[in-house]
Amino acid sequence: MSDGRRILVALVAVATLLAGSAVGSPAPTGGVTRIVAGSSASSGGSNVVAGAPRSASASAAIEQSGSMDAIVFLLGDAGKPKKPVDPVLVSLAADIEAARRGSESGEVAVAFLGDNVYENGVPGVGSSGYDEYVRRLLAQVDVLGERTSGDAAPVRGVFIPGNHDWAGNRDDGWERIRRQDDLLARAASDRDIDVALLPAGGCPGPEAVDVAGSVRLIAIDTQWWLRTGPKPIGDDSRCRTQSVDGLLARLKAQMESAGSRLVVVLSHHPVA
Repeated sequence: MSDGRRILVALVAVATLLAGSAVGSPAPTGGVTRIVAGSSASSGGSNVVAGAPRSASASAAIEQSGSMDAIVFLLGDAGKPKKPVDPVLVSLAADIEAARRGSESGEVAVAFLGDNVYENGVPGVGSSGYDEYVRRLLAQVDVLGERTSGDAAPVRGVFIPGNHDWAGNRDDGWERIRRQDDLLARAASDRDIDVALLPAGGCPGPEAVDVAGSVRLIAIDTQWWLRTGPKPIGDDSRCRTQSVDGLLARLKAQMESAGSRLVVVLSHHPVA
């Protein structure tokens, strides 16, 4: 990039990548990596600064880097937050608030990268533990804060489905992912905030979300791809994509149409 835009991408407690946790385990309570990607209008060059431990917070990065066009937080495997409060979510909420207040006209996005509800997604109303599973999801929604007002930057929340949200390959997995979709839609309406499950309704995606004209987030549901149980696929599907080939074609088109935007592909499983 050589047009002076500045972007902050912060990776927050992605369990299997940053802390060496076992695959499928809940997110750890420490560890943050930050990546500051931007460009200098004077030099025409780009810079990337990455750092780890938790003491080097995104708040400090924002302070050091000045105004931003876009700030993106990435959080994964957060589907079993501690009670009464989870230290990772508390820290993330503080960083989001600092980003909202300190990024001037920039936009803030928070992507939750799947396994949003351990261990098997959202069961039916009245099921054993239902209230606890709803709490696990809404505890993450809470970090987005309230509807933007005054000079604060807008915040957008995107939840990506993971294998635990689909209950693995269980027959009722599609129902469980649709319940999560419904809960997030209700939270968006009740709280007047911008949050959604993407792709929605068990569809594979991809779904593109542009942030401040500087970043394009492209969400895909990799568990749809891996799953052999019931899912929306084929001619009877109401999804815009009905096949793996269709997913790949749309993904390519969305990447090619991004222009000068930084493209971030969001998924629960590695895609490369």
